[in-house]
Amino acid sequence: MYRPIAFLGFRRMARLVMTGKADIISFWDNAKFYMNVNLPSVIILKKYVRRQPVRPKFNFRGVFKRDLFTCCYTGKPLPPSQLTVDHVIPKSRGGQSTWENCVTASLEINSAKGNKTPDEAGLKLIKKPTAPSDSLALEYVILTKTHPDWALYFPDVVKRKTEH
Repeated sequence: MYRPIAFLGFRRMARLVMTGKADIISFWDNAKFYMNVNLPSVIILKKYVRRQPVRPKFNFRGVFKRDLFTCCYTGKPLPPSQLTVDHVIPKSRGGQSTWENCVTASLEINSAKGNKTPDEAGLKLIKKPTAPSDSLALEYVILTKTHPDWALYFPDVVKRKTEH
């Protein structure tokens, strides 16, 4: 089984194929990029590239992506304008801005929770927050246009359309 190492722009992908550094595995349907040549959707590099999983740096945008723009207390998917990042252990109580202490929450839930822990506020997290294992999977989650073949390379990732 192949492992994805990057999402590439059309020009870079074309350059790798044209210079003989990569082979095409599959194509986009009805998409041309140059002189009626079909646009590749998956390419494979001819030389092995060792890729170490990269733990993404913590940021609030990454929390939204990791949690699929869903409130982690109610499980309800919401548009970004109705979500905020909640510190499970409030910052005023020593909680830090880390992958393991931050989740997305609706504005209403976060406001009601205030300076309390989830237990004190009578809330329960749907799942324990953890650092994403791979930044490439986060990128895949939020792509608005994907190829069906890409799902083969991200079997554990649930794809959800987001409105943004």
